[in-house]
Amino acid sequence: MNLRKLWLVATTTYKQQVRSTLFLIMTFAMPLFSVGAGLVPVLLEERASLTRLGWVDQTGVLALPPDQEFLQLTPFDDEASAAQALESEQVDAYLVIPEGYTEGASPVYHGRRGPNDNASAALRLALRQAVAPDAPAWLNDRLTDAVVWQFRDLDTGVTLHDGMELFLWQGTPMIVAILYAFMLLTTVNHMGPAIVREKEERAMEIVLSSLRPVELVGGKILGLSLLTLTQAAIWGLSGAVAIGLLWSRQGQTGMPLLPWGTLAWGLALAAPGYLLYGALGAGLGILAGDREQSRQIAGIVAILAFAPMWCIGLFLTQPNGGPAILMTLIPVFAPVVAMFRMGLAQVPTWQLWAALGILWVSVGVGLLIVARLFRAAALLYGQRLAPRQIWRALIAR
Repeated sequence: MNLRKLWLVATTTYKQQVRSTLFLIMTFAMPLFSVGAGLVPVLLEERASLTRLGWVDQTGVLALPPDQEFLQLTPFDDEASAAQALESEQVDAYLVIPEGYTEGASPVYHGRRGPNDNASAALRLALRQAVAPDAPAWLNDRLTDAVVWQFRDLDTGVTLHDGMELFLWQGTPMIVAILYAFMLLTTVNHMGPAIVREKEERAMEIVLSSLRPVELVGGKILGLSLLTLTQAAIWGLSGAVAIGLLWSRQGQTGMPLLPWGTLAWGLALAAPGYLLYGALGAGLGILAGDREQSRQIAGIVAILAFAPMWCIGLFLTQPNGGPAILMTLIPVFAPVVAMFRMGLAQVPTWQLWAALGILWVSVGVGLLIVARLFRAAALLYGQRLAPRQIWRALIAR
């Protein structure tokens, strides 16, 4: 096999597909959505960062607290005066504290819309200060954040903070596994049509005169895998930007802890996983005979990519059980199942190495089978391989 020719086919395939409208939409639509999801709350919070609140104390025993960072308080003698100020837009809303507040009655918030998160937190602090105006600042701060949970991962010893950091540590492997399964759809849907393109355009004689079947098939699969890698890189960068925006919005500094070891194993398993699914898509495309039918039959391969999702309950209850281990060692399931398991428990390293080895062996066997099918079907214009021809192609030396 000539590696230079294989790489030439890969780069040509990549350049053809990277300009397609479908690829551009699929690649940039999700990044725009994810970055927007992180940016819009920040922009809205900046626009409504200060709430002018009317304060109506019907108890007669509360002290008017000082203005907060996100809250400007204006006292009123009665509710009618506060309502008039709201109507004339002197305040954004007003709070009525009823006479029975000290016995358990709830204050009533009047406004056209509710306060944002920062204003709500400032309002809770203001009520505490109104009840106990002489309390030291540290007491109000402690009451505001009564318990700040920290969690320690027993397997790694890493200490995590409650909230976003804990969610990212536990959820990132599963999110990446789901995105991997979705991106396989792009690879499989393009693989079959890319393989049979020259056959439909009746250029097969010219192609085969300069390329061996394994070089053509391997180059096509490698090119489309690089295309998917480009898409994954853009999605990953946009996800990092969105996480950074949400992280800074919570007032955090630095970077949240992520399970980099787990992600590294996920990448190591995803690479041969993509090549294997590419080979499956190419083989089915050859058997289908034309581009349109190869797209339709690609749904069969997509079912394999999403099959582990049906067993998520099993992974949650027994992440290191026998069925989970078995599915980790099955090549078409290995990347998704391994990522799910690593997000839930400590997976023995030997199982990951075994899954990786089986995947690469499967890729080699898959490429060999697809190359033989391609050679047998190369010059059958408008025809499909019969079962007997398929068998002869597979056992040929």
